[in-house]
Amino acid sequence: MTEEKQFKEKEQVQYQLHIMKALGWYINIHKDIKQREIAKEMNVDPTVISYAVIPMKDADYITEENYLKSNKRLISISRAKEICRCMNTTLPNVLYYYQFRNVLDNLDKINIFEKMSNKLNDVENKVEKLTEVSDIGGELLQELKKGSSSVSVSVDKIISHVNHPDFLPWFGKYYCYFSSTSSDEAGKKQMSKLDKLDDDTELQELYECSTGEYIFCGIMNIYNHEYSMDGLCHVDFKFLANPDERLIKRYSGILMLSANTKAVFCELTSNDQGEKTYLILEKQDLGKEQPQVRCCMAMVLTYSSKVHRRRPCCERMIISNTMIRKKEEYESMKAYLRMNDSTIRITQWGYDELLKDIRQSDDSDLQKIAELFPDLHSLNGKNVTIENCAFIPESFIYTLNSLTKPQKRKFEILLRNHSIAPWYSKTKATKADTLFKLLNSPYE
Repeated sequence: MTEEKQFKEKEQVQYQLHIMKALGWYINIHKDIKQREIAKEMNVDPTVISYAVIPMKDADYITEENYLKSNKRLISISRAKEICRCMNTTLPNVLYYYQFRNVLDNLDKINIFEKMSNKLNDVENKVEKLTEVSDIGGELLQELKKGSSSVSVSVDKIISHVNHPDFLPWFGKYYCYFSSTSSDEAGKKQMSKLDKLDDDTELQELYECSTGEYIFCGIMNIYNHEYSMDGLCHVDFKFLANPDERLIKRYSGILMLSANTKAVFCELTSNDQGEKTYLILEKQDLGKEQPQVRCCMAMVLTYSSKVHRRRPCCERMIISNTMIRKKEEYESMKAYLRMNDSTIRITQWGYDELLKDIRQSDDSDLQKIAELFPDLHSLNGKNVTIENCAFIPESFIYTLNSLTKPQKRKFEILLRNHSIAPWYSKTKATKADTLFKLLNSPYE
């Protein structure tokens, strides 16, 4: 058995034992729930239920090692859900309450909390309201604040429990590359280098992975169960937003997986900046020799960074488990950050700039490209359209004094509706695969 498989099985056993302990705690708290009645409703022998739950008195002493040595069977998710149905609850509810078992240590407290939960949606509001009728509110509020506002996500369609084996490839440290969302910065060189880092190790780490352009490199850590107090997969993210001002932006949040699709969701919050950012990416089909995600592409929904002109926006992010340093790797990564679709739109000026870059290079392959295709018209082919392309700033339209204000507005709408801009921009998993190959063996 491979080390990866052993680790994955161990994590799965821990998760199943966690469920069995949670069921045992829930039954112990609810004195009116009898195991024999659950067995009768499920039409099984009572011993089936007794083996499916771990009593509270034994919960602290049972580990995956000694449980497996006992040769007892672990509970299945379907059996756990069936037991919960017979107790008139759901598995997510049982796991949710079990997180706060040190506070919710009797049925009266759970009943109060359940009544508040039915009336209030926000977790903190639930507990603050709870303080009016119970003395456990303040203590529970502190427990909840350690976790996330998303703790009540259903485990049926969205996988949120950190011990689920599908999280295993995601744990670790990643370097995240993304463009500035300020029009004053995007595509331009970055600020001057720092002369002194003041022995700040965090600043040093972030500065060393900076690119020298307004392509930022942030560091993301995705944590396993050892760092989770609420059963969720926690994430932190930081990047050096302005070296001159030593401004580090920090975010924290959770990672969730879709049970139905390959989608991966990451919700990040910065209390300092008053921001939320959302990442959506795809699970990778990892082989046996690749236990960790190495390179993937995310679509990011965020808020633009230009001071006094901040707006909702989206951009791409490339996430790699290694720092991208080599020039060829970096240029490949940067090209995939642009919000292009399958058609590359380039003007003659842009192509002239491309040829200028080639002339400054010693790469014989690039020299050959310049020789074969000296101008845009030499690329003419079956699916290639060579035509003039106008780039018209909307501000220019409003300088046309021959038009009235309503005419200018109508003209802008017409131009936009007949433009070549795509309706959407989305990432493509095959591009991440191509980039991964380029990072490991460029241009082979």
